[in-house]
Amino acid sequence: MKNPIKHLKHMWKDPINTIEEADARKKEIMPWFLGSIGVAVLFCALDGILGTGILMILGLIGVFGVMAFGFMLFIIKKAKEKFAALTCDACKTMAKFENEFDYAAHVSYEVSESISSNINAPKPNNNGVITAIRAHGYGSASVKIDLTCPNCKAVKKLVYNITPFKCEVEQKNVAARDSALVQQALLSRVNAVLDIYKNPETRKALPYTIQSVHHPDYENREKPTTKTTVYQDVTIKYRREADELVDGFFLHNELNGTIKVDGKDGK
Repeated sequence: MKNPIKHLKHMWKDPINTIEEADARKKEIMPWFLGSIGVAVLFCALDGILGTGILMILGLIGVFGVMAFGFMLFIIKKAKEKFAALTCDACKTMAKFENEFDYAAHVSYEVSESISSNINAPKPNNNGVITAIRAHGYGSASVKIDLTCPNCKAVKKLVYNITPFKCEVEQKNVAARDSALVQQALLSRVNAVLDIYKNPETRKALPYTIQSVHHPDYENREKPTTKTTVYQDVTIKYRREADELVDGFFLHNELNGTIKVDGKDGK
């Protein structure tokens, strides 16, 4: 019998490199996932009947298991989408690149960027106060990719939709009568940062939020120490570059958006 601790570490940490490995890992995880569901339902139901409190704790352990194993299954699903996108339709070989030169010889792409913003303003409470109003800003990119199979030279067209930039600003405890003015002010602040982001020259002033070694300019950029930062009173939630995310997809086992093949979702 396998050591359960070692088996859990294997399921969580060991990399997956092919569709076959992804399918095998899914088969390993499913009994744990279904078992966690059973534990959560059983002990929460028993606690509802007996009211001991202790059984609820056991039920919550099951809930945490459902969340953890469910997350693993989600990662496997995304990995399979990626592997399917990298697999040549003609010769069924999955593209793999040993170095950046090999990658550059077989991958070309074109980036189309856009920006958008929105506001989140819940209804006021019984005291006429809105707990928090938030404005969100997004820098999105649609990347059209031509992938040349290293084996048979057939070309596969992909579309990679990503969001390299996210920002947010909020104001708490807003009186309902002031809501419209506050919303306008918050959107104005977010849009001012988006205007900076949409220009490739001025966006250099915006701090990065992830210390990635994948980008060729890594050594020349500011090294952040936190996952979020503040710029002109707006919180930068996520800041990378579109080409960095594309490089990460092909070279560093990343999948930060949705990948489509010939206009259809990758399977």
